[in-house]
Amino acid sequence: VCMEYNELRRGLEEGAIDLAIGVNVHPRLSRNYRSTRIYDDRFAAVCSKLHALASSEQGVTIQDLEGQKLLLPDAYVYAGLAELIEGLIDERGLLASQAYYRDIDMLYLKIQTEGYIAFSAGMTNRLFNDRVAVLPIVDVDTSFSVSAFYSDDLTGETCAACQEGFEWCREEMEKNASQLPLQ
Repeated sequence: VCMEYNELRRGLEEGAIDLAIGVNVHPRLSRNYRSTRIYDDRFAAVCSKLHALASSEQGVTIQDLEGQKLLLPDAYVYAGLAELIEGLIDERGLLASQAYYRDIDMLYLKIQTEGYIAFSAGMTNRLFNDRVAVLPIVDVDTSFSVSAFYSDDLTGETCAACQEGFEWCREEMEKNASQLPLQ
């Protein structure tokens, strides 16, 4: 079942779901649940290939984003992600010109048609890199993990099968990472 981030976290807390897959950015998930890391990733800035910063293939700094139209994750839909991104840019005064997205398709549409710059993950960028410029952020750590989080009720053979499946996914993703287009 696909859920908004807050629903997912609440579902685990209330026992409505036994296992959740999510970005490991919210401290309550990391502290309160057992987890299996599936893969590591990092955010980059993404913009239209026609944007003035598109030629900065070696990377950009947070300061390079000053004065740009930023597209940020909606805090309700992507609570933990929104906190992480705003933590990267808030203290640097970059929140003056911004809009919010509620789904990934809208993110890429606004980037391509309205001149926004957004923060997007490496795995997602691999899907869209033929349509956007992917600019590594070179002055701050933008790394994160995608993990499976387990409630205490998930045990035994079911838990072992899930962990085995996620370990297989992690190994396959690492093995095939070099074959995916990066940019």
